[in-house]
Amino acid sequence: MVRVAEQPDHEIEVHCHGGIAAVERIISQLVAGGCVRVKEVKEKAEDKSNQGNILTIKQEAQIALQHATTEKASLILLDQFNGALTTTVQSIIADLQALGPVGRALLPVPTDADTNPSEKNIPADAITNALSQLKTLHNTWQTGKHLTTAWQVVLGGPPNVGKSSLINAMLGFDRSIVFDQPGTTRDVVSTRTSIGGWPVELSDTAGLRDIDCEIEQEGVARGREQLTTADCVLLVLDASEVVGANLDSGFDVLADGIAPDILVLNKIDLCDIEQRLSKKFSGPIVWTSAVNDEGTEELLSQIATALVPE
Repeated sequence: MVRVAEQPDHEIEVHCHGGIAAVERIISQLVAGGCVRVKEVKEKAEDKSNQGNILTIKQEAQIALQHATTEKASLILLDQFNGALTTTVQSIIADLQALGPVGRALLPVPTDADTNPSEKNIPADAITNALSQLKTLHNTWQTGKHLTTAWQVVLGGPPNVGKSSLINAMLGFDRSIVFDQPGTTRDVVSTRTSIGGWPVELSDTAGLRDIDCEIEQEGVARGREQLTTADCVLLVLDASEVVGANLDSGFDVLADGIAPDILVLNKIDLCDIEQRLSKKFSGPIVWTSAVNDEGTEELLSQIATALVPE
């Protein structure tokens, strides 16, 4: 089956079967006839001399689509393939051209005596539209980086607070080993999944504590390293131990410079969650019970919001 793209791209997709040898023979014949392999297109797109050139965006989006793992990411990349970014950039350029000479677009913010753009024949709408579109691009570039690369969401906290059980509850299947003895998890256990339609890699880390066991020390060190590079840090504490008590000791397990994005108070089935905490946390707090699957949906929602606020 052959599908020819609209002009002027001159792109052809060939769908065939018959084994690797048959496919390679067809490809070699196409190349001999003047076609270019997708691999070569990718290498060209990755060439440093072409980086930042909007003419390569369609090619890059085509390659990225092959590696998208969620429907939401695929739809965004499909928009890019169909020219969404190119259209936006061209719109911004048109608005800036409406300002007149290029130098006029680079003028500093007007002083109090020169606050009316119309007095210099500069269309206020053009300035507003250009700035609004540039702000949108700036606010969404981080999301664009993760359309084919999973967000790193890492769970950290003391031993035996239910991190492994919580990971299993969020995934919907048993990925991490669960045992009531502290130190069961001795290495970082990571799993790819989708949260809110975004590709995510969930990582379960060893319980953070001082221990003489060299193997567990290495696991704790790896867990701390994973936390420093995470896109979203979940500090998991045992709700039955912190309700009505001070949270300082719970936060102290994290290394300096690491701040949790979400505080997860697990094991609410073992305590009265109506009691107040003696230390306030400015970020979102989610009360969960991995045993009863309480709070899991809220936690997933909070993670998606933390990763992509807009």
